[in-house]
Amino acid sequence: MKDDSLQHAVRVSGIRGDVLPSLEQIEKRRFELWLLSTVLLVGLTLSLAILSMWSPEDMHSLLVRPYVRYGVLALAIVLSAYSVEKEMNLRRLSRMLLDERLLTTALSNRLHEISTLLDAGRAVNSTLELDRVLSSILSGATDLMPASSGSVMLLDDNELVVAAAVGNSVALGRRVALGDGIAGHVARTMQPLLINGQASPAIFPGLAKRVTQVGSSLCVPLVERGELLGVLNLSAETTDCFSEYDLRAISLFAEQAAAAIGKARLYAQSQQQATALAHAASHDSLTGLANRSALEDAWTGTETLLFLDLDGFKAVNDELGHAAGDEVLIAVAQRLSGNVSGRDLVARFGGDEFAVLLRDVADPAIARSIAERVLMGIAQPLVVDGNAAQLTASIGLAMPAMASSSLAGLLRQADKALYTAKAGGKNRIEVYESPVSLPLGLAYQGPVPLPRQARGAEV
Repeated sequence: MKDDSLQHAVRVSGIRGDVLPSLEQIEKRRFELWLLSTVLLVGLTLSLAILSMWSPEDMHSLLVRPYVRYGVLALAIVLSAYSVEKEMNLRRLSRMLLDERLLTTALSNRLHEISTLLDAGRAVNSTLELDRVLSSILSGATDLMPASSGSVMLLDDNELVVAAAVGNSVALGRRVALGDGIAGHVARTMQPLLINGQASPAIFPGLAKRVTQVGSSLCVPLVERGELLGVLNLSAETTDCFSEYDLRAISLFAEQAAAAIGKARLYAQSQQQATALAHAASHDSLTGLANRSALEDAWTGTETLLFLDLDGFKAVNDELGHAAGDEVLIAVAQRLSGNVSGRDLVARFGGDEFAVLLRDVADPAIARSIAERVLMGIAQPLVVDGNAAQLTASIGLAMPAMASSSLAGLLRQADKALYTAKAGGKNRIEVYESPVSLPLGLAYQGPVPLPRQARGAEV
């Protein structure tokens, strides 16, 4: 409808062409109109003056006749009316084009803001890592608004914690109780808030004192599916001022930001669950040691293997119960881990059987000294369920050069050496030496077991 009015105004003004004229063309047309009108009026006036001064009597008598004078006056009036009418049409067209240009500019600005809003929304949803999501939220918010600083506060145990900040990094980690200050008020009411000027502590109890003064503030809740996740804060310098339109725009952005935070949290939870499942699949649930599957994954064919079995563990379960037995197994796991290198892998095979992969140990004498240290560590007295106890263990040792090309072959040979140690009196180390000869027993005489009533070290 407005386009038809513009086209009609263009036709009335006498401007040719199918395309809407510019303001410059209209001003040029106005100049031409008034120049032509001025020339015609001046020419008419000069002509009348010259004719009136002409001497012939008949010409003078002609000019003084009423119809001639009225005709000249009518011509001047028509010319003036034409000029005024065209001027009014040109002015009206100029106003309409100016309104059209202002509207187009406003729409362009709004489209730009919408485009920026969409880009910011895509940015915050382009990653699933929470830290990067929070950084994208602040970056997008400050692109949308003329903000000098901002922060994202997340809800944690009935408090708001500054999880990300820009322009005010000292605020990171600051905690605010729900209901305190502007952010606490917005979190409690879950309603966006615009403040122009300085906020009053009388209106917002618990308002923190700012180091730098701000001219305007926006605070909007981050809500997903009715659940409060936190708040988004933006501040402008004293020379700037946010508007209600800014509040609506940042509220729309906050909806996308809250969805991105929710997805990032779900992703983090799924990652934690996946890590826990992977850990459970490769570790013993009681002792936290690696299991046989992890041992197989870690074996490269160059490690020395210690295969260990506790002596008399069944009696601990029978006399003190399975809970006490679990305490013993946990203590043994800790002592095993404490007596080998951090590069070595300690695993529990189930029951009271353990295995240790010794990396970078190719010398049997070194492997045996490590095994002796392990036996001494296990033999240290401990207290189980208020009773002193002392355990011993038997170890079968297999070197990689003596084994087959598989971990299963290495385990078989270490198990044979362990069987020999058990048969030889327990609390011993046996090294598997050759598949065609009997293993050579290298006995380790551990400390004499203490009476069960004696007191030792706590588990």
